[in-house]
Amino acid sequence: MVFHNEIKKFANNDTTFFEGMYRYHFNESERTPEHAEKLQARFFEEVEKRSGVQRSEMPEAWTAHPVVRWAGLAIVNAVVNSLLPETLNPTMGIFTDFKPVGAGDIVKVKIQPRALYVVSLGNIRPTC
Repeated sequence: MVFHNEIKKFANNDTTFFEGMYRYHFNESERTPEHAEKLQARFFEEVEKRSGVQRSEMPEAWTAHPVVRWAGLAIVNAVVNSLLPETLNPTMGIFTDFKPVGAGDIVKVKIQPRALYVVSLGNIRPTC
């Protein structure tokens, strides 16, 4: 599995959680209740590590903590970003060039004439 550099940076080069999510998402044999429980436990470990807030006897209070919410959503966002290229490429890769970029990156795209759309005179409306 090859992950984008942004995912590696987010995971501090420890991509075991993301590799588990990848296997769970793409392999039918991995979609068992046992694997789901392991992934859930690993997710909570990641949230604890990133938020710095340990789960206590009252999980309701832990999940209400704003830093825990932020960490949970950051991890979910990273998981989606790690799975999205592999999900889109088999379906759209036939006719698209999919390249993930980081937030704030500048991308220059050169579109050749008639590369995307059919240009015809029927689409042009005269201005008066």
